[in-house]
Amino acid sequence: MISAANVTRFEMDVTIFDLDRLREYRKTELSVGRHEDQLFSFDGLLPNTWFAMRIEYRLFYHSSDGGYSDFPTKQELIVRTKNDSLTSPFLIDDKIISIEEVVTDEKSVNITVSTVFASKQRLSTLIVPELRCEKGTVKPPAQRVLDFAKIHFDLRKIIRNNNRYENPHCSTICVFPFVRAEVLETGQQTFRGREWCGSLQEALELLPSETAPDGGIDPENPSNAAISTKPTYSALRSNIIRFTPESMQCKLYCRGTACKYFYYYNFAMPDFGISNVHSLLNTIKVMSFASQQGKIAIHCHAGLGRTCTLIACYLVWSRCISADAAIKIVRSKRPKSIQSPRQILLVEQLAALMEKQAVALPLEEGLSLSSYLVLQNDFIPSEETRRFSHIPKLVFHVCDRLLNLVFEGQVKYITPRGVKGTKHNVRECTIGKIAVEWKTAFSSKGRAQTRYVVNILARISTFPFEQDESVKEQFQTEATVVNITKILEGMDASRLVHLLNYYMQSIKKPYCEKKQLISVFENFSAEEQNSESEPKKEEQDSGLKLQTWQCLVFYLLNVLSYLTGENYEVCSTLVAGWIFGPHCPELKATVHNYMRDLFARNLREQEQQSRIRNAFIAEQNEKRARDQVLNKEAI
Repeated sequence: MISAANVTRFEMDVTIFDLDRLREYRKTELSVGRHEDQLFSFDGLLPNTWFAMRIEYRLFYHSSDGGYSDFPTKQELIVRTKNDSLTSPFLIDDKIISIEEVVTDEKSVNITVSTVFASKQRLSTLIVPELRCEKGTVKPPAQRVLDFAKIHFDLRKIIRNNNRYENPHCSTICVFPFVRAEVLETGQQTFRGREWCGSLQEALELLPSETAPDGGIDPENPSNAAISTKPTYSALRSNIIRFTPESMQCKLYCRGTACKYFYYYNFAMPDFGISNVHSLLNTIKVMSFASQQGKIAIHCHAGLGRTCTLIACYLVWSRCISADAAIKIVRSKRPKSIQSPRQILLVEQLAALMEKQAVALPLEEGLSLSSYLVLQNDFIPSEETRRFSHIPKLVFHVCDRLLNLVFEGQVKYITPRGVKGTKHNVRECTIGKIAVEWKTAFSSKGRAQTRYVVNILARISTFPFEQDESVKEQFQTEATVVNITKILEGMDASRLVHLLNYYMQSIKKPYCEKKQLISVFENFSAEEQNSESEPKKEEQDSGLKLQTWQCLVFYLLNVLSYLTGENYEVCSTLVAGWIFGPHCPELKATVHNYMRDLFARNLREQEQQSRIRNAFIAEQNEKRARDQVLNKEAI
């Protein structure tokens, strides 16, 4: 035991894995000296979803030899979130295995086990069974559960005595489940679920059936009688709730104001009055987040003035419509709502603010990148502000659309894990590392899209005054930072590239002095393996600091290297003009060298994917040939 007086520090990490989507959902840390991620929040978990939670503890204490030691341990939990708001929050669904059948005789005990992950891909369940008897413990080999697994406990190994078999008096069956998952970000992970231990009688009671008519079960010699299915308690309860009128459900199954199925947000707004526009935007963001979790209800005193004003403002923000259109929609659903002129004025003020400051393309050129990001984050939902804190939302979605056109949707982002003690990675930033399937880029469609994008970039670089004015007008009047994703879905590569060029030309330049720009490219190499140690010592000595524009520039260069391939030279003049201005041959040469290094990295990625693909094909061919030989021998 470790005395509490000897403990000097305590650290705890909680990692949550989404087992339905096979990804790391959230990671929080608690340690001395940190001022963020100190609360273990489990809010926002998707309903009816299996999650694996791994809690790791580390105790640092004074050892007997006068030094310091640490004591690590961990705890794992596999649970499923509740399906709907009517499910009691006190019921914890952590049952991942079920006992389907128990058959015993004088020499053996046989049980059949099923798993809730039977139909999951890249997710398997392993079980380690034990049968504890008076004369010893029977431990069959661990088994993988596909649909069902039959476990055979051979009692002859422990009950042979003078060539006669005696009653082994087996008391307890234990089944220890383990879940093995191929998580996208971290690879293979193994989690231990809640084990089941109980007597033979308890195992029989868990069967989803009723026994023979007499109902008698002898634990020493249970019969393998015919069974008929009967509903469980949870099924009966679900059916009762399903047939209960919706207006009575909360009264019957909730506990008044202590009901855990409803969450309340209170915002101050005077009766027949209004609040300022910026406070209103915070309320709208809360509404947006709550609407993603389920249905929301908005109400004031009578439900006509403040309620409908807030709904109209939400429609202006989410649908990017005019104030008159929003008020008309609300009044068509609830007549005589939005009662005072001041409430109408508030909706008009929000619409005017959205039209002026929330447009996707800035109305006036010369706006600095940091100022644009501040304006953008004032309007976009709260869950997007961190992701687009360094890279504008418009730039990301335009580049993402172009990548998906070239690689036919085979694009994903491996988000950084945020390892403690590492510096910010300017390539991955908050977006993540871009991973593409190179095979699709060499198809006929992929090659055609690549040539199309290269020709557009070359034409813009050669003839900078030839511009698509319709794109500029659309994204300065119709599109905002809130609804930009839907508008970009149907756009072709030509309009996307012109839109990206418009945005980059509108941002104030140069981002910094020419010498500093060139130094940044020299200090941040194109090799991904050096990302954790960056910036280099030379950068620290020269006084350079990580700035927002660095993440944007390196993200753009990375995307352009994927889009242009061996034609990366068309980007040199264009990118140099975006970040510094025209007529800068030194910066153009620096950008060209960096793009060359990125192209070499891409070639290595292609070779690696080709080797993996060829090895997989060879393995499949070998397996097919082996199966054919076995079939011929069987015939």
